[in-house]
Amino acid sequence: MHNSPRRGIDFNGDYMKKALLPLPLILILIFTACSQSQSVNLFQFTENFNRCEGYERIKMSDYLIKGREFTLFLKEDTSDQLLTVEETEDGQIKKIRLTVGKTDDNGKFRAVTDSEAHIYLKNAVNMLSAFSLSEKDVCEKALTGLIPLSGSAFSKTGELTSLWEHFSLVYYSNELCCQLWITDNYLQQPESTSKPVSRPLYGQTANIRED
Repeated sequence: MHNSPRRGIDFNGDYMKKALLPLPLILILIFTACSQSQSVNLFQFTENFNRCEGYERIKMSDYLIKGREFTLFLKEDTSDQLLTVEETEDGQIKKIRLTVGKTDDNGKFRAVTDSEAHIYLKNAVNMLSAFSLSEKDVCEKALTGLIPLSGSAFSKTGELTSLWEHFSLVYYSNELCCQLWITDNYLQQPESTSKPVSRPLYGQTANIRED
């Protein structure tokens, strides 16, 4: 007894073509959905950052909250750097920045050391990795040429910009501080950085931007 195809289905190839026709469209939709869903919330970012560090360096309770902006100090050795996270109304992170000051508590100029420069790069790599969900070595390559590698280079002023994946990377330096801005272009269109102007550099709420 021979098996035969069920009636009503023509196996001349046209059926398979019709069945597979939507596949490219489905793949595009899946890829787009996955890309759009790469955004993280504050809890996920914190967990990712700690995973990059290899231990629980920061806790949710460490953040200072001002509206939808969250800030905390990343203290290591003699370095004291400021991490700022901004979220959308839906609770997704749209922008982060890392600040290192070039003035002391009295507002006098101080030089950034090579040790601080090394810590700044490490924090920036972990920050970008936690935000983008990319591997640390990939993130370090993305920041190469954007972030100074020596303390003396932090004394230079100016602005450097770069596009990587769907993120805008901006390094800005003036007489007061140096900042790295990372913006998720899916959630916020790239815009010019708000330049730090206030003294003392961090202030009580760590809000150093000119709105």
